[in-house]
Amino acid sequence: MNIKEIPLIERPREKAFLKGVNSLNNYELLAIIIGSGVKNKNAIEISSELINYFNGLSNLFEQSYIELSKIKGLSKVKSLKLNAFFELCKRKEEIAYLESYDRFNIQNFVKKIRKYILNYQIENLIIVTLNNKNKVLCIKNIDFNEKRIKVSCFDVIKFVIQNGAIKFIVVHNHSGNLIEPSLEDLNYAKTLQTEAKKFNLNLIDSIILNREDYFSFFEENLL
Repeated sequence: MNIKEIPLIERPREKAFLKGVNSLNNYELLAIIIGSGVKNKNAIEISSELINYFNGLSNLFEQSYIELSKIKGLSKVKSLKLNAFFELCKRKEEIAYLESYDRFNIQNFVKKIRKYILNYQIENLIIVTLNNKNKVLCIKNIDFNEKRIKVSCFDVIKFVIQNGAIKFIVVHNHSGNLIEPSLEDLNYAKTLQTEAKKFNLNLIDSIILNREDYFSFFEENLL
């Protein structure tokens, strides 16, 4: 069906302008993001096929742009735009879940950050950027490979600056049962703190996790 065959006030874009986006169903919202259809298939029909083909929004949001582009009417460019939008939504959910860092309730922060450690056999570095009110801006998880290569202080600071943050936390896990920081951990945290100050950035905590426990540099007065 051509979109022009749909009454003007029922078309997704016009309906959104008139009644607000909260008046639109999922198909109509997705159709606005898709923008336009192709011959014999309008944007609403494409969005309907997308949601139904992938069995709902949750599964749809997990698809790569390659999978999305298999749907007739979605070019690689449109598929990539959708993929980028889905990724933004997931990041928003992550930030909403983590909310903020409270120095007086580090256990709650640790409980939530654990979900980002997918494999305790591999060392991970998680960078959490914060605004001046300690609200989470962005979360980045970096897997170390089996060689356990450390991420440079410069790369961490670069990421913090790119995210427009002024504060940040680094979290990493120990693959074994030890929770106490190694000499390497201590030197890394101190160097990172020193280098961050040169850019007016504040490393407010460095946290080590194992499967059962945590170690906070802030709680132990090491930062």
